[in-house]
Amino acid sequence: MRKEIDLQGYRRLLANYRRSAWRFEQQTSYWLGYERAQFERFLAGEPESPADNPDLESWFDRVRSWVAQGRTIGRVRVVDEPPTDYQRWMLWMDRWNRDAGETIQYLSRSAAVEAGIIPQAGAEDWWLFDDQQLVLTHFDEQGRPARYELVEDEPAAIEQAIRWRAWAVAAANRESAAVG
Repeated sequence: MRKEIDLQGYRRLLANYRRSAWRFEQQTSYWLGYERAQFERFLAGEPESPADNPDLESWFDRVRSWVAQGRTIGRVRVVDEPPTDYQRWMLWMDRWNRDAGETIQYLSRSAAVEAGIIPQAGAEDWWLFDDQQLVLTHFDEQGRPARYELVEDEPAAIEQAIRWRAWAVAAANRESAAVG
């Protein structure tokens, strides 16, 4: 079953997952909103700790809390070659996410295509919660989330997302081993 959910519905799913939350992130950039000033300082060569941003610090606190409860949270980010300015900023900021307990891996767009994930996985980013609920995020032209689509009670769609996650993680691990 697929149904559209609002931002609050998405946030509830994220806050209340029981074991694992995992995201496939493939956009070249996202709407900045409350992060715009920090992004602009990064581009100007004057990066500021994301911990100085109350909204980002709140995210790190939530991740720490989830991990302390024994829950896992992770993602694979697809990056362009060369990375966009936004992707470079994310690469720089990841140490704070990792310090909070989130697992973040990177996969080049070409490796994602070679692994059969892109374009087969669709153009949306998505979250997989507890291997039971899939949330597709559809974006507008400015990179803002335009709508969220919850997929549950569709075993084939959930199993496919689990396979794509495994492929993305394996491809990111192979790429990381080749570089490092």
